[in-house]
Amino acid sequence: MILHLVLKSDWEKLPPTQHYVPESLAKEGFIHCTATQSGLLSVANTFYKAIAGEFWVLEIDENKVNALVKWEAPAHPTPVPQPAGNENTKALSASVVNELGDSRRVPPPAELPTQFPHIYGPLNRSAVTGIRPVLRAADGAFVGYGDLLTNAPPPVQAQSTNTAPQTPHVSPQPSAPTQTTPPRPAPAADPRTPIMKAADELVDATDEFSEELKRLRGRVEAKMSQLDEEIAKL
Repeated sequence: MILHLVLKSDWEKLPPTQHYVPESLAKEGFIHCTATQSGLLSVANTFYKAIAGEFWVLEIDENKVNALVKWEAPAHPTPVPQPAGNENTKALSASVVNELGDSRRVPPPAELPTQFPHIYGPLNRSAVTGIRPVLRAADGAFVGYGDLLTNAPPPVQAQSTNTAPQTPHVSPQPSAPTQTTPPRPAPAADPRTPIMKAADELVDATDEFSEELKRLRGRVEAKMSQLDEEIAKL
């Protein structure tokens, strides 16, 4: 996980489908990142303390970044001069001051790391896994982090105002009496035994065969008569 400090206003005006391209990418060829939360606070207090406004820190999954990520020696811009007063900086609430203390009681920033992750190309939003606000003291010092925000607001589930029409209750009307048809009597059981049935079927088949032979004989005799007549004409 690597971290990147960004002005809240700069991130919010970015279209959801557009890659993040800060000025440092055009000027220096890469996007500045930090490896730890303490290191990011040190960088922020060294270079951005005088810049008014709310800052967010992007939590970035290095493995999901489409561009090249290189770990290199620090290449920081010139620190912004500290003005005598910074009235435009959003002050911490009393509860945060009581918990974290004013920057006058914050220990001096630790020594900056010797290696920083640099992203050589636009940052795809799918690599940003979380966003946290950076807490600031009254004089602009960066003193801690707020609760984790979501990268994009969850979709609002619209409640439908349309309700299904209710069907009015209708009392059932008495139905007219129906006439029932008396059941048909079951056919009488065949008193014949299986052998008797088979014998009757054989007789029927024999009769049909005899009739077919008679018809065939008639056709043959007619054909023979026709042939005799044709031969007699010769």
